[in-house]
Formats: sequence, structure tokens, C-alpha cells
Amino acid sequence: MKKIILTILFSIMTISSMCAFDCSISATYAEISSTSSSKTYRITFSMSAQFSSYGFQTYVALPDESISIVNGKFYPDGSDLYTYSGSGSKYIYDSTYNNGLYCFYGFLNQMTIAKGTYTVGYFDVIVPTSVNYPVEIRFTGNVVTDTDYTSHTADDTSISIVSNNTVSGDINNDGQVDNADVTAIVDAYLNNESATPATDLDGDGELTIADVTKLIGLMNMSGSIYDANGHEFVDLGLPSGALWATCNVGATSPDQPGDFYAWGETETKDVFSWETYQWCDGDVCNTSNQTLTKYCDRGGYGWLDGKISLEPDDDVAHMKWKGDWHIPTKDEFQELMDYCTFEYFKIDKSMYGYRITGTNGNSIVMPAAGYWKDDTYRSNNFYYWSADISIKDTPENNHATHAVCLHATSEEVDQGGGYRYYGYSVRPVLSFYTPVAHSIFDAPSMYMGHELVDLGLPSAALWATCNLGASSPEENGCYYAWGELTGSCEGKTEFSPTNYPVDMTEQVELYENLPLSADAAAASWGGEWRMPTYNDLSQLKNKYYTVWEWTNVNGVDGYRVTSIVKGFEGNSIFLPAAGDYDTRNAGTKGYYWSSTVRNEPDISNDVGYIYFNSSKVNLQNNFPWEGLTIRPVISYDAINP
Repeated sequence: MKKIILTILFSIMTISSMCAFDCSISATYAEISSTSSSKTYRITFSMSAQFSSYGFQTYVALPDESISIVNGKFYPDGSDLYTYSGSGSKYIYDSTYNNGLYCFYGFLNQMTIAKGTYTVGYFDVIVPTSVNYPVEIRFTGNVVTDTDYTSHTADDTSISIVSNNTVSGDINNDGQVDNADVTAIVDAYLNNESATPATDLDGDGELTIADVTKLIGLMNMSGSIYDANGHEFVDLGLPSGALWATCNVGATSPDQPGDFYAWGETETKDVFSWETYQWCDGDVCNTSNQTLTKYCDRGGYGWLDGKISLEPDDDVAHMKWKGDWHIPTKDEFQELMDYCTFEYFKIDKSMYGYRITGTNGNSIVMPAAGYWKDDTYRSNNFYYWSADISIKDTPENNHATHAVCLHATSEEVDQGGGYRYYGYSVRPVLSFYTPVAHSIFDAPSMYMGHELVDLGLPSAALWATCNLGASSPEENGCYYAWGELTGSCEGKTEFSPTNYPVDMTEQVELYENLPLSADAAAASWGGEWRMPTYNDLSQLKNKYYTVWEWTNVNGVDGYRVTSIVKGFEGNSIFLPAAGDYDTRNAGTKGYYWSSTVRNEPDISNDVGYIYFNSSKVNLQNNFPWEGLTIRPVISYDAINP
């Protein structure tokens, strides 16, 4: 048996404090491609530790020159809990020959992360078919993190590439095609991941529902029923690629009614009434008077927030089944009605329901499970909640007290509306869908002399089109220390701890926001303008709501941020890569303050902000005295009470 020994060597570049617990490195591999003469494996290695600052340099040596590395990448990814600076990520794509060993290297200088496990690099290894299997890959080395240069030994982790056989559709490289591969490719599809040689089964360069369908066909399993996150689903051949669960939430088989839920609630109960409804003010909530506290559209009864589609935390299918499971939207119910046949039949001696058959011949069963009103159960009725409140043709006719449901009798199936407090059934669906965040149809385009844009975000924050201190979208504007009301435009030229007389992070509680009295946007623009919160920036970055495109506007590089929320598609703002005041790296990077404290005051980088360059966008934390730009926002509710 041939062995490949990969030695991971670490040397410190920046040291500032101690590793709080044992540090370790581990590695995994997954097949990403294969040919008749070789196979390519992606080796991914991760760090598990807590650092305040460290640096490392990595070398990988391959003792057999017939085995080669085609690319390597070192980077922190997948988390908002780190920052990094210095030389940044280095990408090495070619192997070099040194002392009889084929080597490649990369390094990342100065990184701050919290306790957890982080992927820090990968490389792709081509192994010819002539190599005898299995091939063992071993990771050894050490990490130095303490101010006294104490060395922590990394885990001596070994993995093996065990086979040279190629099995079409074996996404997880376990030598067989089964439900685990379906789950893997469905997860990749729903998470909008790019195609890889393993997942691009139809060879069109994209990961689409066609690849999922082809993999299912390769399995050649009777019944066409597959599993995702522990729950079975069926592909009905729908144009959107939506995959429907075989059971209701709370049921273990298709013929069971399952549990009943009020719309927007995630726990079942014994009494379904306005008085017990979660999103109604109990003091003024009864059959004749409802004061809704959430999901209240124009003309609604209650606290106007414009939200018309369930957020994930209020979606019982998502909360109970996790992953990408969710309550169907009204559009997904409409697609089910448009492309499937509905056959009413007797499921058992006491239960009727519908067999719903797709264009490919596969089917699901949805029982007429009944529903609850007050403390009374009404059997043999067919009602299933959607994720949307009932919207009339004109906003002024909306009352927000009803949500859309799929309703059926023995003769017809249609979408209707039910009082939100009713207890209906829920049939989950898997799909990559964009929730409708709100339906504010008349948001102003100007407030207090400044243009704004509604991106349809759940918070109903309306975004200014220019930075604070700028007169056009592509201008950088002014630079401010966090919590100060005057900045570079008012003559401030030094942004440092010594020129930051009042540390506002000591006056604002953890996870709280600056008071308006210390908010530069509020002070400069007046009215209800303010700095964005960390949550506002998080929603702006969320892939379910926006698309970020690096572009150039009038000679200025930056990101065009475009809404993909239904009803707001195409609305956009431009964020110039304004850099920060000290490094003046305008044109390559952007740093925009939030108003939110993210760490305790004794931790220097304690204020949330959003950072970007041409290849990535991250939410991070920073020193409050730094000179960064501000993009003001305003809440719709604040100007339309």
C-alpha cells in the first residue's frame, strides 16, 4: 500500500493572546471529478480552536510525483465571527518541485475568530488509476498561539481514499447511489450552490432541478420516494422543481392527519381562538376586535408592519423539520393545482382525501384532516395553510386577519382564506424560494431631501441611495468614528484610539444600538434617518433577499445590491468601495458602519460593520475609532405611523 504523507507546518506571523483551549486541525475529502485515467479529490482541512489573533503558513508535500495538486486555496469562510487583515488570502494554483517532493503552499496572515470550527483551506489532488488503493493521507503539525510561543499539537488525523471505482451519481463518494446522495444534491440545489463535476449530472454547467431528477432516475427505486433531513418527499415533475413531503407536520404516514396549527404559530394547542392567537394583542383581541401585532398589511387591524409572508422563525414546517423545509407559498399551491391531477378517494373507513399525481406519474396523498375552531374539532374538511396572508386587489381592502389556504371539497380544489387563528394542517415543501417580506406599495422615494429605495426587506428599512456626506450614489461621502457626530467632512484627520475621546461602546449595552443622540446619520440628515443596525445589514446581505454584483458606476467600483423579493424585484442601491479613512483603499474595499455593539467593551473590535471587496461580502466587527462610511436608512413605520 502506498502512503501519501501530507505535513502541515505552522509558523506564527502575529501573536497577541492565548489559545483558550486545545487547538486542532482535521481534514476530510470528497470526490469532485473523475476521468478514465485519474480521479480528483478535494481535501478540505479545518481548524477547531479559539484565537484572538494568529497567523500560519502551510506546506503540503506529495512524495509520489505521479500524484499532483491542481489548485489550492486558503481562506476563512462561512462565518461572520472573524476578521482578517495583513496580506490576506493567497491562492496557489501550481505545484513546485523541491528536494524530491511536490509541494504547494499558501498563507493567511492575522485572523480573529471565536470558539468553533472553521474551514481554512482546501486543495485538489489528482490520483492516477495506476496508484494502488487505498491511499492514506495524514495531517500532522502544530499551532503556536501564546505570547510565550507555546506549541499546541494538532490532531494526528488520517483519512483514506479507498477506491478508484467511479459510480455515476455517487455524490458523497461512498461507493453507492442512495438517499444520502439525493439529500446531498437537493441541499446543494436549494442552497443555490454552483455546479461541480459531481452534481452536474446533465453536463450543462449548472446545478438545476434537472440534475436532481437525473440522480433520482439513476437510483431506479420504486415509489420515487426519497428522504431529506429525516422526512420523505416526492418529485412531482413540477416546473419550479418543488419537492413535496409525503406527510403532514406531526404525522408519520400519509394517511395520518398530523397536528394542527394557527397561522404563524409553531406549537399546537387545545383552543384555537383570537384570544389565544400568538400574533394578536390579548387585551383587545376577540371575535369583534382584533389588534394584530405582526403580519399586518395596509388597511389592517393592528400594528402596521407590511409583512405578508411568514418569516422562517414563524414557519412551523421550517422550525419542526429544519433545513429548507417550509410551508408552501400560495404560488406553490397554485403550481400544484395547475400541473397535477386531484383524485378524491376514501383513505380508510373514517378519512377521505386527495391523491395528487404529478406530470411524471408520481403522487402524494393529502388527507381531509379537518380543522380546529375554538375548542371544537371539525372532521373531514380539507384545509392546508400557505405562507402568505390574504391579499386583495387593492391594499385598502386588506384586513390581514386572513391567510391563504388550500381548500377542497369532494368536487373542487381552490385557494381561499381562513382566519389566522384557525387550526389547519401543514404539508411541507422543499424549494428554493424567496419569502415575500412585505407589501409596502407606496413607500416614498424621497424623505427630508434625500432619495431612498425600498428593497422589500423584512425589517421594512428603506435605504438611502447615497452615503452620508455624498451627493450621488458613486461618491464616497464622509468618514466617521463610531458614535461621533462629526467626521472627515468636518475636518477630522486622525482616526485612532488617542483621538477618540468618548468611547461610546462603554455606554451602549451588548447587542444594543447607538442612541439617536450619538447617531451621525440622525444628526446630519434629521427627521427619522438613522444608521443601519447590524440586523439591517444582515438582511441586506441575505441571499434570500438580495443579489450583490460587483460593478462600475461612472468610473467607481462597488456593489450593485438588487432585491429579489417578490414585488420588489429590480429595486437596487449602489455601495461604492469607499475604503476606510486611514488606508484610503477606495476602489477595492468597502467598510460601512452598523449602529450595533457586537462584543463586550473590553474587546477592542466590538462594533458591527459590513466589509466587502470584489470577491466577498462579510459582516464583521471593528474598532470603534476607525473612520468608516455610513449608508443611512429609515424605517417605513417611522414615517408612516
